[in-house]
Amino acid sequence: PQFEIKAIQELEERKHLRQLCIKKKREAVEKLCGFLEDGYDIKAQKKFLKKLGVDQEKIKVIEKHRDSLIYEAKNLHDTSESWLNNFNVHFQSQIDDIAKSRIRKYSVNVGLLTGASSVSIIDRLIAFSFSMALLKELLEIYSLKPSWDKSLALMARVIINTYLSGALNDIV
Repeated sequence: PQFEIKAIQELEERKHLRQLCIKKKREAVEKLCGFLEDGYDIKAQKKFLKKLGVDQEKIKVIEKHRDSLIYEAKNLHDTSESWLNNFNVHFQSQIDDIAKSRIRKYSVNVGLLTGASSVSIIDRLIAFSFSMALLKELLEIYSLKPSWDKSLALMARVIINTYLSGALNDIV
């Protein structure tokens, strides 16, 4: 009898955790849908992505998936887990691909320019300016508008990383 009571209590706790998990996933869907509707200005994004050289077809795919996700969230007959998976696979991965291509471009440019320079301070300035430009682009790609304190923290990280890369270069 004591064993059965413990098993029943454990099952009840699992049931509660499952329900809590379902609730949290639904909240995540609502927040992400709110971001897609209000925080991800599709007109501005289309213009910005064109400026970056993203092909028109990819921009249309992103817009289509955004609209589809908003519709699905409002008429959620499927599970929240399915919606979150669709968000990651069909929307977020498209944005991630654009970000990765920008990171590659900046990395190659910094490598070429610092390789051509023989002055350490010039290398640091190149790395700093390209890092700041890349950070600005990534924030725009992901439609993030950090508060002033978070912006300051990001800038501090860029400064520290630039300093450390220069210091490591001086050691080697």
